[in-house]
Amino acid sequence: MRRIDLGPVRTIQDADPPWFAHGTARLPGRVLAEVGLPMPLLAPEQALVFELLAERADRSGRGADGDAPAAG
Repeated sequence: MRRIDLGPVRTIQDADPPWFAHGTARLPGRVLAEVGLPMPLLAPEQALVFELLAERADRSGRGADGDAPAAG
C-alpha cells in the first residue's frame, strides 16, 4: 500500500503512525483484513488516497517476497 501524494495533509495529533511518514506499508492481505492499519487523524476538509497492490503467491504458497504465508 502506498499513499498517493496530492500535496500536504494536515493532521491533528501529536505523532502520525510510523508508516505514514514513510509513505508505504507492505502487509499480507489477511493482516489488512483482520487487523487493519492505523490511519492518521486528519483535520477537517482533508483527505488521503491510497493505492493497494496485490502480489500473487507462487505455487509453494510463498509471496513474491519469499515469505511464507501466516499460520492460521
